[in-house]
Amino acid sequence: AEAGHVEIPQPAALPTLGVTRRSDHSGAVAGTPLTSTAATSAGLPQRDSEGEVREAAIQVAYWNTEGLHAGLGKHRGAGDEEAAAARKKESAAAARKLGFLDGQLMVERPMVLFLFEVGGTKALWEPLERWLAARKYHAVFQPGSGGSGGVVAACDRGQAKLNEKKCLDLRVLGIKVRCAADGRVRKFAGMHGFNKETAASDLDDDGEPRRACFARQLARATEWMEDIGGLLVGDFNRVMCKRWRASSHRLTDDDKRVRRAAGWACACCDGGAARGAGVVAGAAE
Repeated sequence: AEAGHVEIPQPAALPTLGVTRRSDHSGAVAGTPLTSTAATSAGLPQRDSEGEVREAAIQVAYWNTEGLHAGLGKHRGAGDEEAAAARKKESAAAARKLGFLDGQLMVERPMVLFLFEVGGTKALWEPLERWLAARKYHAVFQPGSGGSGGVVAACDRGQAKLNEKKCLDLRVLGIKVRCAADGRVRKFAGMHGFNKETAASDLDDDGEPRRACFARQLARATEWMEDIGGLLVGDFNRVMCKRWRASSHRLTDDDKRVRRAAGWACACCDGGAARGAGVVAGAAE
């Protein structure tokens, strides 16, 4: 319920609606299910069986890996028996997670993929980079603080060319890609939201974020997309509707920030209807 996506429309563009759905991983690995988003607002031209050109959706997927290490266990030295056991355990965990991801990529084949909670440093991430390259994905890595909480963005080489990587904030990574189908450049960003609620001390006198916090993550991601629009996806750790949580929930200030960014309204929380830039986030089941 806390994952979703926000479409930032192009200037003067009409509001449109995207679709989010989750793929069941049947408990095969730790981590939340891979979430796939069909972004119709950034649709590609596609010719149907009758020769008519229609808009096709762009597939974007994202997954909280819950600690997949970019070194895939290979970063650990031989060492003593204890170190060897740790390496074997980490390699087995990585193999299970990559086995799940491999199957999802074959079924979904998203144009853009974001992975969250990836451990490791730039110096150690070659094994995961090569694994993705073998599946024809051009991948970039933004390591997290202290070697944990990193973000990977990957682009299917057959569908688009990754032109630019932008580290927008802690746990927020943006990429700019040129789509092969129509030659247009589009922006995508993946955000793993901080669990901690933004505090008053995180904001300046004008209410703008002045230090690392959820409000700054969201602001930097949406500001980066203001020129041409884009799609922000992620494990936000926030909800836009109080009914998306199983227990009784009052919308927090950070929840409301996501609602404003998305142009979201619902009868549950304010008696309105959805408006503005279209959003559907992972709903509670």
